[in-house]
Amino acid sequence: MMVSKGFYNSKVKGLNKEQSKESCILYAVFTTVLLYFLFKITLIFSMQLNWHSTCLSSLWDNANSVVTPFLGFSIVAVLSCIWFFYCAIKYKQKAGKAVYLLLGVGAVFYYFWFRGFYGFWQLMSYEKKEITVQEFYEKTGGTDRLTSMFGNRLRHHELCKSPHD
Repeated sequence: MMVSKGFYNSKVKGLNKEQSKESCILYAVFTTVLLYFLFKITLIFSMQLNWHSTCLSSLWDNANSVVTPFLGFSIVAVLSCIWFFYCAIKYKQKAGKAVYLLLGVGAVFYYFWFRGFYGFWQLMSYEKKEITVQEFYEKTGGTDRLTSMFGNRLRHHELCKSPHD
C-alpha cells in the first residue's frame, strides 16, 4: 500500500514540474504582450496629452527623477526578454523542436521592440537638441513615416516646444 502511495506522489510531483514549464512560457508571453501594450498606450497617451507645448523627452526622460518612464520600460523590457527566452529554453526540454518557432517569433518581436526603444531614444535626443535632424534620420533610417508623422516640424527643428522656453 505504501509503495503505490509513494508512486502516486512522485507522479503528481512530476506533472507539476511539467505543468510549471508550460505555464512559465504562457506567463512570459502574456506578461510580455501586456507590457508591450502598456508601453504603447502610455506613449500614445503622452503624445496626445499636450503635444504642442510639451516635449516627449520632458515627460519620458526627465533628469530630475532617478527612474524615468523610459528607463523603467526599458529595464522591464529587458527583464521580460530574459524571462521569455529562459522559459522557452526550459520548455524546449519538453516540447522539443517545436519551440524553435516560438523562439524565432520572440526574437523578431524583441528585435522590433528594442529597435523602437532606440528610435524613441534618438527622438528624445533630437528634442533635447543633442543631435541634428540629419543625425536623427541617419540613426533611425530616415523613413517617410517619420516625415508623415511630424511633417515640416522636423525640418525646422520645431518638433516640440519645451515648457521652459
